[in-house]
Amino acid sequence: MLSKIIISLMLLSSLAFSATIDWVKDYKTAVSIASKQNKPIMFLHSCHFGYCKKIDNTILSDENIIKMLNKNFISVKSYGEDDKNLPKILADTLTPTIWFFYPNGTIMFDKMVGGHIDAQHLMK
Repeated sequence: MLSKIIISLMLLSSLAFSATIDWVKDYKTAVSIASKQNKPIMFLHSCHFGYCKKIDNTILSDENIIKMLNKNFISVKSYGEDDKNLPKILADTLTPTIWFFYPNGTIMFDKMVGGHIDAQHLMK
């Protein structure tokens, strides 16, 4: 019995210390932080189902992606209905959609849309 408890506690503690993306709460905050730190922004317009969950469970759970985003980007994940300051261009896209912005909030290059995005594509 004691060994089962110890194993359970070890599993729970490893989950608690697993790497996660340092998400910023909204786009406006991300631009403010990015301009101060001179880092680009990775913006994910997400949802609670389908391909959004696929991306959460695959590329956004990949340790290399997590490290790269946390080191080099200000990351923000937005559910359009929750972010009242979201620019219209970002709110009017399909989900999931990933955008990259310069620190001042201007678009860096074309968006990536849909569940076909993979870790190698994102790392380029």
